[in-house]
Amino acid sequence: MPVIETVIILLICVVALSVISAKINVLFPVLLTIVGMLLGAIPSFPKLFLDPSIVMLVFLPPILYIAAFNTNWYEFKQNRKPIAILAFTMVFVTTLGIGFIAKALLPGFTIAMGFLLGAIISPPDAVAATAVFKKMIIPKKITSILEGESLVNDASALIAFQFALAAVMTGQFSAAGATVKFIWVVIAGIVIGLLVAALAVEVRKRWQMDPAIETGVTFITAYAAYLAAEKLHASAVLSVVAAGLYVGSKEQAIHKASTRLQATAVWNFVVILLEGVIFILIGLQIPYIITGMRGESFWHLMQEGVLIALAAILIRFIFVFAIHFIADRIRLALQLEPLFPSFKYSFVIAYTGMRGVVSLAAAFSIPLVLENGTPFPQRDLILFIVFSVIIITLVAQGLTLPWFIQKINLEKDESATEPVTNIMQILAKAALNRIEEIIHEENLESNAAGEIRDLYYSRVLDLSGVKSKNQVMEQQLSRRLMLEAVVAKRKKLFELQYQQLIDQKHFKEVEHELDLEETRLQKLKILLIPKR
Repeated sequence: MPVIETVIILLICVVALSVISAKINVLFPVLLTIVGMLLGAIPSFPKLFLDPSIVMLVFLPPILYIAAFNTNWYEFKQNRKPIAILAFTMVFVTTLGIGFIAKALLPGFTIAMGFLLGAIISPPDAVAATAVFKKMIIPKKITSILEGESLVNDASALIAFQFALAAVMTGQFSAAGATVKFIWVVIAGIVIGLLVAALAVEVRKRWQMDPAIETGVTFITAYAAYLAAEKLHASAVLSVVAAGLYVGSKEQAIHKASTRLQATAVWNFVVILLEGVIFILIGLQIPYIITGMRGESFWHLMQEGVLIALAAILIRFIFVFAIHFIADRIRLALQLEPLFPSFKYSFVIAYTGMRGVVSLAAAFSIPLVLENGTPFPQRDLILFIVFSVIIITLVAQGLTLPWFIQKINLEKDESATEPVTNIMQILAKAALNRIEEIIHEENLESNAAGEIRDLYYSRVLDLSGVKSKNQVMEQQLSRRLMLEAVVAKRKKLFELQYQQLIDQKHFKEVEHELDLEETRLQKLKILLIPKR
């Protein structure tokens, strides 16, 4: 079977399994991986080889960029302390802890190889967590911390991965040299990402583009930030994250409604495909990985995978509760706000440590050979253990998390957001206030406002009908007022987001509705008002 046909079959599987997973209430990544393993077990099914040199380049830039772009900057800043502790210190502790445990448990593992494994499995995946949270009422603070942690710890974990990989490849490691290089890759990566993003924003401000082309520019921005940082030996991951955060913060100024509608649909589809393909590909590789480890008992390999997965889960629990206890003592002494509101919050944050697509991409980016041409030591075993950790955390933690959340009875948010119905009422009032301002400032006829209200319930008039000049002017005025109303509602929506009165999910839903309304109005040359 030609490679292109195989790829098409896998894409069809991804789309079909996304529908099936929702129907049978099974986590999408788990189902994909299982199907991939079944396909890989079919002797006649072709083997797809994953080139380590392109895995990170193809899969990571769009996934990281859109995650950063969609980050609620206000919530991120509000929870920056727990996010920073989890995203940096947690990654460091997990990398070290797994490194020493792997060296002790796994025959033939050096400490550098252990650190490499630890760096790969250190970042939890917020996508898996939010997939579990969709049907549950979870405090906003928890989701904000987990999403912020996932965004930043992807970068810190992949930086640690690069250092550990270099140590394995060369057999040398210098703490002083690594410190200097770490500072460079972090600062340079952020600066490069911001420069690329600023250039992209400026281009989109100055040049009028078709929505399809402008959507393409967003993809170019993600890959350009990654490649530019790679060429300058800086952190490509931090560059992409910085670019996504910057462009996302400028969204209101640079994105037209029509572009946002199209870009959102395209990005959602592309990210689902990329994540789906990488999970199904890992499933395809597993039978060949096991076959390549001749002399190793499958059950013995499973035991090693389970032990490393349990170690990763336990390290996260110990760290989160230790930080909670220490922060509580400091808070009481200095009269500061708590890092986590309660031990129930800490439990959910500690338990939500499912690993995902970033760990997969990092594992498959390990080179096949060392610099001297010899095979990379224990590569297949590392891949198998990473696969085991992902499956165990997704299945064991992902399926039991809803039960635990129900049992511990989480407290409600101290600053609850407004219900969506209230939000819509607030926006409607802002729109009406703006219309009244225009009518008053320009001494317009008040019946225009009545015509706008009637427009929501009217049918479109026959386009072949002849209208008077006065009718056309009234219709143009109505269209202008409707567009002004949308602008006023959008402005008020961003104010509510800044004041933390609406969460990110509801913000996106309302923004989508406003985009639809604005796009419809812009496509009409004049509004057709019903005859009175």
